[in-house]
Amino acid sequence: MLSSSYVAENLKDLLHQDGRITFSVVNVEQDFFGYQVKDADGNTYAPITLFANPIPPIMDFYTTRALSYTAYIKFLESDMEVVEEIILNALESEIDGNKWRLSTLNITSKDQADYGFDKVEEYIGNFTVTIYVPMFVTGQDIIYKINGVEVDVVGSSGLFNKAIIPNRPYGNNTSDVATGDEITLNLPIGTSTSDILLDVINKTYNKQYTLLIDYVFFTHTHTVVLTGGSYNFDAGTNALTFNATFTRALPRTTIKINNTTVNVMGFTPSMAISPITKQEGSKQKARAESFSTRFAFSLENDGSQVVNDVVGQIVNHTNEPFTVEWTFNGSTFTKQCIVEQGNIPSSENPNAIITVVMVEGAFYGA
Repeated sequence: MLSSSYVAENLKDLLHQDGRITFSVVNVEQDFFGYQVKDADGNTYAPITLFANPIPPIMDFYTTRALSYTAYIKFLESDMEVVEEIILNALESEIDGNKWRLSTLNITSKDQADYGFDKVEEYIGNFTVTIYVPMFVTGQDIIYKINGVEVDVVGSSGLFNKAIIPNRPYGNNTSDVATGDEITLNLPIGTSTSDILLDVINKTYNKQYTLLIDYVFFTHTHTVVLTGGSYNFDAGTNALTFNATFTRALPRTTIKINNTTVNVMGFTPSMAISPITKQEGSKQKARAESFSTRFAFSLENDGSQVVNDVVGQIVNHTNEPFTVEWTFNGSTFTKQCIVEQGNIPSSENPNAIITVVMVEGAFYGA
């Protein structure tokens, strides 16, 4: 678990942070009562012998282990107030991820010592060092925060997909495309979660959150987007809960038509050439004589003027030009286009989506 020498060394460092008294901490039995607390130069010391207390048998592996040590200490009577203050200041600390707790000082006896050069009054006492070592994480240990606010979570589940890329060497590879995650939280309806419930049941979409999960051994922060949820009703006295499902929030590209941001799905720029060919022996080589650039996408009918203008070209084509603008890897591209193809599919929600193909053009007017 933790060696006694490790505990002794760290206890000495912890007490020495004050700097007013020199402590010697050993983890082996020593002639404790023969150690001097003052030398001929007037320097004072506080020797400590550390003994590990018996560890209770492990009855539950899903718990934090408490390791207990008794520190026997001797010091000069005049240093009593300083020693007590140093121990009080070190009552709670964290070392290497483990929580340390010191008890207050317990005085057991007072003696008089004759060092030849001086007769001094000594106090002998002890205090307890308890180190809490996490073993396995329980559900009660985990802390969830959404947008910086701690929330109560009844339960949660996570699905983390990892694609196997055939031509990628094995190793510590990272990718936003080859990996994906989905986290579902079962949340009680309350003050800290009411905004999330409202986002689940209203028309909000692409809503982004910062989800922090403290797993005790490490903390992971996810930038996520809400993708759905469900509501659980219980007519009894149990707390009402709802499910909220989140997935990784990948970067989004802003698409503009005529300088207006539009809601576009499946935006697919493509280029095709009209080649001319030349025969060289058994090989046929080609070069581009001309090329065309097209943009295929689905356009949400948000009632904007630009959507009405696109539909107008589908119904009555007049070679009306449109400026299409998008960004790729930090570079912005702008093309003058006309509508080449378009349809308004019939569905459960008619006129909701317009499928469009635009081609670079508009080199002459209507």
